[in-house]
Amino acid sequence: MNRISSTAVVLLVVLRLVIGWHFFVEGFLKVKSRWIGPSEISKPFSSEGYFREATGPLGPYLRGMLSNPDDIILSFQEIQPVAKGAVAPVGLKAPTKVHNEWLAQLQRFETHYKFSKSQVESGFGKIAELESDLVKWILEPREFKTTFPSGAVEKTISVYARVDEFKAAKAKLDEAANINWSMGKDVEKAKTQQAKGALASMRAELLTEYNGKTAQLKSYLETLPIEDQVGKGPLGQKYDFLSVSDMITAYALLLAGMGMLSGCLTRWACLGAATFLFFTYLLQPSFPWLPAPPLNEGNYIFVNKNIVECASLLVLASLPTGYWFGVDAFLGWIWATRSNSAKA
Repeated sequence: MNRISSTAVVLLVVLRLVIGWHFFVEGFLKVKSRWIGPSEISKPFSSEGYFREATGPLGPYLRGMLSNPDDIILSFQEIQPVAKGAVAPVGLKAPTKVHNEWLAQLQRFETHYKFSKSQVESGFGKIAELESDLVKWILEPREFKTTFPSGAVEKTISVYARVDEFKAAKAKLDEAANINWSMGKDVEKAKTQQAKGALASMRAELLTEYNGKTAQLKSYLETLPIEDQVGKGPLGQKYDFLSVSDMITAYALLLAGMGMLSGCLTRWACLGAATFLFFTYLLQPSFPWLPAPPLNEGNYIFVNKNIVECASLLVLASLPTGYWFGVDAFLGWIWATRSNSAKA
């Protein structure tokens, strides 16, 4: 077997350093955003949008693990619209999904601060007040804007009817995806973009009231703890699939980049990075029948930049580049020294 030339060794090490720098910067910026937290000019890294827009085979499974804001919107139809001129029934309860979300928020505060009975009752009272306001918002007809290729139209309809339009837009998106699949290419690109734009617009307007009242509830609950309870510190982050996934992603990218740059446990770092890239490919593959991701550079059929970089990392994982230039050479020397001492 021919030995690898010096030029090839140098180029392979440079390739490792270049990819390592890419991963290090990506990981560092994501970790930094988590340290700083939300601000006026930035927000912590989140893969939620990427998961929600994923069109690949892993997309449906991951979306099933996320809390879906569309479920809140669809639950609004639990409140039936009142006929014109009729009086809305008294004591209507908020949609079950909304009630459960707000109740869970109160329970988190209660568990953390050890609320007294009167504090819990005060929280229930605030939830009842917000639910009543939300039901009124759902029942009252209001102006909604619908955008068409020819322009925008405003009309006064009930929230119930607007949710029907939201469901119709989702159905159009599914229909376009099925046509693309049957044709083997993205023939419904214009219809897909239009449906996604309509969905995003309707989702934002339908969730505005709910999000605002959820923020009001949180602000109110933060005023309930007394002096002794405040000493327990602020309510910690809610750990769910998304928050844990974001934390693992940020630190894994950082560690993989550090490993490749330093040449420490290089093969494992390259293998881990390749696994991550293949995972992202399964979320957003370059299949010709799937819509291209936003801001996509170039045109890809099956093979995209992630696959190219993944293949490069697998090549690096099969070679001892860390022994050629990196900490692995020092670790290998220590291991060999100890082995020789033991034999002696």
